[in-house]
Amino acid sequence: MNIARICSTGTKRLAILNAIAFFLGCTAGRPGVVRMKIDERIAHIEFESDRVKVGDTIALIETRCPSGILARKKIRPGLPKCKRQVLALGKITERLNDRYSVAEFPRGVNFDEGDSVDVYQP
Repeated sequence: MNIARICSTGTKRLAILNAIAFFLGCTAGRPGVVRMKIDERIAHIEFESDRVKVGDTIALIETRCPSGILARKKIRPGLPKCKRQVLALGKITERLNDRYSVAEFPRGVNFDEGDSVDVYQP
């Protein structure tokens, strides 16, 4: 079945624009990840290339779903109306290379390898 023959010209254009928007949205501004927990306050964080700089505030993110399902490690597709919640704020203290940085969180913040982080924008 040839989709191009089935779709009208306007529908094809709309499908192409939607595909472009989808791929741009998936690659721009993805959250970072805690890759290595050094101690109870320090972690190595991975972000997309050059997304953070020393002094930036980052947020430790947890994804909560109204059904009570907790999706902290990764966002599970298909769960209705899940919301991202900021658990704690930390600071980038050192850049290791274009992808990895060192972050420091306040005492008492519980985080693990694989947790999501993002640049904090109040």
